[in-house]
Amino acid sequence: GSSTLKRIVAEQGNVATLTSEVFKDYEGGGASGLSERVAFAQAWANWLNNPNSAGNASTQGAISSLNALIGQKIGSGQCYALSQWYVENISHFRLVGMNAKDIGSDNRTALQNAGWTVIPNPQASDLKAGAVVCWGYGPISQSSYGHTGVINSVSGNSFTTYEQNVNGNQTVQMYQRVWDASLTFVIVPPQK
Repeated sequence: GSSTLKRIVAEQGNVATLTSEVFKDYEGGGASGLSERVAFAQAWANWLNNPNSAGNASTQGAISSLNALIGQKIGSGQCYALSQWYVENISHFRLVGMNAKDIGSDNRTALQNAGWTVIPNPQASDLKAGAVVCWGYGPISQSSYGHTGVINSVSGNSFTTYEQNVNGNQTVQMYQRVWDASLTFVIVPPQK
């Protein structure tokens, strides 16, 4: 249980070191994928230390793990890869489709079956921390594919996101955004 994991972490040092050792010694892993595993392990360790925190454990773990991914390239480095990673870590299925702007329509049934709420043409009041956000052509995306990210926090019509592949930077970074009519979807993860 969680007490065993807490004891192991206390005996072995920090979560990042323990995850790295397990990955290297028991899974035969190289450098590829290690940062993602460390981030997710740290998020779960945080939740184990505070299981009464708000929200679904998987969602909270996945949101927290994004902090540790800042500066790392996830998957192909495209924006879609980050939202894909996030959804998969919460609901254990892979998104389908090609366009970031269409994640909500391309995956509506699978997302809803997994407890996600898909909000098309969202208003500022629909923005929620932990939600996947998708943009069509507009101020954020000048591409026909659109753009996507994950919302970290919301204040009125402003919100902070985790995104990658912004202006050619294919690593996870945080950005300050403001609601505009180019948002195609807000996709809210399952709640407790």
